[in-house]
Amino acid sequence: MMKKLSIKFYLLAVIGVGALILLGLSSDNSAAAKDKNFYKDIKTFSEVLDMVRKNYVDDVDTTNLMQGAINGMIRSLDPHSSFMTPDLYKELEVETQGQFGGVGIEIMLIKDILTVVSPIEDTPAFRAGLKPGDQILKIDGKSTKDITI
Repeated sequence: MMKKLSIKFYLLAVIGVGALILLGLSSDNSAAAKDKNFYKDIKTFSEVLDMVRKNYVDDVDTTNLMQGAINGMIRSLDPHSSFMTPDLYKELEVETQGQFGGVGIEIMLIKDILTVVSPIEDTPAFRAGLKPGDQILKIDGKSTKDITI
């Protein structure tokens, strides 16, 4: 009786290990399929870039074309992400060095409403508890309804 249980246990264990191995192999195949699709997409992008460079009616600045493609890719992630060229990044570093004035928030218009994107640490806005998504309806008692930024 004990021998029958032991054989059943080992048989179940072997089947279980086999199933796990098969699952592992199938997940590797799906990862390989994703890689294959990724490289297929890169090949398509490369072919389109080559066609544009060779066949566009005017000369094409490849650097601008690539930066535009990268910018489009990054912007497709969310409305807050963007690509900066090395020159723009250096310019930003120069502009943001030293002392910072203002209340210390990054803002944008969302559906025509002045909205906090991000408070900057150790600024009046941060200390006041402003959070991303907060809407600013008035500044010094004046409506922000038609404000432009």
